[in-house]
Amino acid sequence: MEKLNLAPLEIKKIQKIIESKETEDLLACLESLEIHAESIGEGGNAEVFAITEGPFSKVCLKRIKEMPQLVCNSIDREHELQYKARKGGVRTPLTLISIETEKGNFFIMEKITGSTVEEVLAAPSKLPEAFSVETFMNDLTEQVQKMHNSEIHHRDLHSRNIMVNEEGLPVIIDFGTASEGSGSDFTYEELATVYNTTNGKYEDVAGKFKDDDMMVRNMRSALAPLGLQQKLTKRSN
Repeated sequence: MEKLNLAPLEIKKIQKIIESKETEDLLACLESLEIHAESIGEGGNAEVFAITEGPFSKVCLKRIKEMPQLVCNSIDREHELQYKARKGGVRTPLTLISIETEKGNFFIMEKITGSTVEEVLAAPSKLPEAFSVETFMNDLTEQVQKMHNSEIHHRDLHSRNIMVNEEGLPVIIDFGTASEGSGSDFTYEELATVYNTTNGKYEDVAGKFKDDDMMVRNMRSALAPLGLQQKLTKRSN
């Protein structure tokens, strides 16, 4: 098999490598990610790694922690729901493969160039020039509606799970708590299995899942001051 050169591969090329089961190249991808990766994000359940250069610089690896804070979807189920959401027109990273190994559970997915909403609220200078709060929020509302039309509910749409891409548009990430179904009150009232750090045990806890529409409204409120600041800046210029 011809060896891969050091030029970055397009995400579609990487997808073909995985779908065609070219094991040697797939293992090279995993090895690169594991050895040369740097952490680009971490939550209670997982950490995301990426490499900055080389053939697989357009993908990242999400590794589930050995003791995740909240146990909900398996890595395969998360992959399946995120893929279904994307197929339904939701702007979310393309998931390439989910794998369970003795080293842990993880999947490879497209790396999004941009920042989380949490990051841009802390440092507005990270925003692309094209960013508009009104456009962003209207688009996010549309993305969530598409997700619900595909009968998927995210249930954890906080500011670390929405990214702002290079075009200033929202990208929904992390479907680890997502559920599938037409939607009802029970969708958000289900018990979640949460790790209790005090006694070192997992317990079923209520109130951990968040209503998608409510989270979008909260995000609109959080971004409103930033929108006002942008308007004032434009007027002064």
